[in-house]
This record gives sequence, structure tokens and C-alpha cells, in this order.
Amino acid sequence: MQRMTLVLILALLSAALASRLALQAASQAPAVALAPQAVALDFAPASLNLAVGETGTVDLRALGATDLSGYEVTLTFDPSKVAIVRVDRLIGTATQPDPNRTWASLPASSDPNVTYLQPTTNTASFGAYSYGTGNPAGPSGDLLLARITLRGVANGTSTLQLTNPTLVNSLAQSTTPSVASATITVGSTPTVTATPTLTPLPPTQTATPTATLTSTGTPTRTPTRTATPASTATRTVTPSPTATRTVTPTPTGTVQVNADTVGVFRSSNATVYLRNQNSAGIADIAFLYGAATDLPIAGDWNGDGVKTVGIYRNGVFYLKNTNSGGPADLVFDFGLAGDLPVAGDWNGDGVDTIGVYRNGVFYLRNSNANGLADLVIAFGVAGDRPLAGDWNGDGVDTPGVFRPSNSVVYLRNQNTSGVAETVFAYGLTNDKPVSGDWNTDGIDTIGVFRD
Repeated sequence: MQRMTLVLILALLSAALASRLALQAASQAPAVALAPQAVALDFAPASLNLAVGETGTVDLRALGATDLSGYEVTLTFDPSKVAIVRVDRLIGTATQPDPNRTWASLPASSDPNVTYLQPTTNTASFGAYSYGTGNPAGPSGDLLLARITLRGVANGTSTLQLTNPTLVNSLAQSTTPSVASATITVGSTPTVTATPTLTPLPPTQTATPTATLTSTGTPTRTPTRTATPASTATRTVTPSPTATRTVTPTPTGTVQVNADTVGVFRSSNATVYLRNQNSAGIADIAFLYGAATDLPIAGDWNGDGVKTVGIYRNGVFYLKNTNSGGPADLVFDFGLAGDLPVAGDWNGDGVDTIGVYRNGVFYLRNSNANGLADLVIAFGVAGDRPLAGDWNGDGVDTPGVFRPSNSVVYLRNQNTSGVAETVFAYGLTNDKPVSGDWNTDGIDTIGVFRD
């Protein structure tokens, strides 16, 4: 990646302002400007232990900064030991607010708070810049600049080092701070699955959910978009049940698509229980997969017409192409710890792919692999529980949300930001929403699971 020149960027931004604002900025500038200074750029924590396949984060900090208005760094690491998953900008967000200036990431991303990296062999360059009416001074003191998410690749140690660091103040004056390094130690591979040695007990029967609730008042049809949260936000989420679809060949050689049926992931024993009928009874399929804190997900990951399970763990998806125990067939990074996983056929190609929901925004991928979100959709509010399904039978899955605060479901028929096309009250506050084609009519509908 070519070295970014923040001085030039700031100059171009200033030139783009109207003449009146440029004159106002000049008149309000201090007579004597101090170049930004920092005791050091460092990482917190200075050391991090990861298992192979596990993700973790370190923060980049500026200590003792003065009038900081932009920065750029080049990060070096050992790609045989660790991978850089993403870099989230912290300065200018709720985590490290700046009330006087507007901040943006370098390079730009569909998520304005995130710098997504395509590193070279062992380096990645990133930074941020800011601007404001009247050219106010930037923040000073000990500042959080960015959060770096890493994944363990192989056993060993990698040093994170900063080269070519530059800090810029509001008058485009630059300085070079001292830097400190961090050490990432990668250990053994985490246990994703366990080989079952005992036949799991059938799931405990629970009472059938009662009839739908009648909502109080008229629910709003327009879920309000909220700002994208900083990556420090975490949520405790009770895993949602999964739904699977089976395909049974008929004697004539045709393929009969059966209805989606229910399943549960029991966190107490990390076991998946699946039913082949939408009726009460014991599980037809039961197997160990994942860990107690994982979030379950289901989809047709390879286009064979059968939905299979997966789990989401701290920003990493582990997907299976069979409903059985064993290692994951697909493992890749997407999203952050605290995101909620979703799955659907977003482009109608017959293959379900993943996505995440973060405080009112869906980030969806059209392939089950690392990469940028192909679709970014503002829909819902913080605290909503995500849904996905083909609500109108057009062959494309689109988003929906269940809002616990009013027990109302909001569904959208396009993979774009906008208002809900379908709104209705259903369930109770603590219910967990599910969706599926329960009657094989080609249209997904919703349901709830009640503890």
C-alpha cells in the first residue's frame, strides 16, 4: 500500500470548503501553532495470547498528544503466525469522542468507522483524518486511535511493530512520535467440536407458545437507524434456535423439497438437536458441536438443498456442510465479538451466506469467506433481534427484526435500507424469533421459541 500523505489530504479538504469558511478558519487559527506531540504510540495490551483460529484485539494509543487532527502508521507482523482481520477507528467515535471535529478512516470503507485491510506480505497501513468548521483544535491527552482485531494462524510468536508513524495537527503540521511494540503469542487450536461418545438425551419438552399478543397502540412502521457502535460494545445474547430443511429423493428421480423444521442448540452441553417434523417429540438428529458461549446459525452453505448448522464465535464463523459432529468445513472471519449472526440467500443464487447484525445495521456477504460486506442495510434499532427470510416468495432472502420492547415483527422485502413492508405483533418480550418455510409454499414465515 502506498504511503498516505495526511498533510495533502487535509490541504485538499480545506481547499474544498467555501471561501467564507476558509477565511473564518484562518482568522480563528492561533497565532502560534504547536505541532502535535506524543510521548509514544503504543499498544494496549502490550501482549496477547491467542489459540489457533481464535480472535483478539489490541488498541493503538497516542500518549500525551497535543491538537491531534490526523495520523497514519504502517503495522508490521508475521503473517505465518497471525492475521489482521480488521482495524476499527476509535478516535472520533463514542469510545474516544471529539466534539469539535469530524473524523474519517483511511482507507475509506462502507462502514465509516472501520478500516478494512488487504495487507501485503507482512505490513498493513492505516490512519484517520479530521476536519471542522472554523478549523478547531484537535483533542489532546492520552487518546485511543484504533482497535486492531487479529486471528491466530499457527503456533508461535509475532511482534506488532509500527513504522513510519506520523501525527498531524489542525494546521497540517506533522511530527514523528516514538513507538512501542506488542507481542502476540499463538498457542494450541481451540476446541470447536467434540466427538460424541454417548447418545445425547432428547431435549426437554416445553410448553407450546401461547397465541399471538395483541399489541398496545399502533407500532411504528419505520425502524430508526442508529449510529454504528464502536467495537467495544458487547452484548449478552441467548443463542437462538435453528431451522433446517431436508431434501428427500422420490422413486421417480425428482426432488421433493420438504418443509423447514425446527431445532435447538443447547448451550449447557453444546449439543444440537434437530427434528424432521414440525411436531412435538424427541430429536431425530443430535450431535455435539461448538461451545457453550457460541451462537448457532443454519443455512444451505453449499447449494445442495439441505440446511446445515454453523456457529458464530467472537467474529469467526464455523460452518458445517452436514448435520453431524466433526470439524467445521468452512472457517472465516466476519464481524466483531458481540455481533449477531444471520444467514440467507441474499442474491437468489441458491446458496445461503452469512451476515451480522450490529445495533440496527445488517452487514451481509454474498460468499462464505472473509471480505467486506456486500450489502450494508440500516433496518431496526439497537436491541432488536435479527431475522432473515424470503417473505414474498421471490427467491431472495431479505432482513427482518423482532423488537422485544413491543413484541412486534418488522419485515422488509428488499435488501436496502428503508421502512418495513410488513409489521405485526407476535410473541412475548423474552421469546427468540425463528423463520422458515414451514408449509413448502415458497414463502418464509416467522415463529418464536419460548423457554
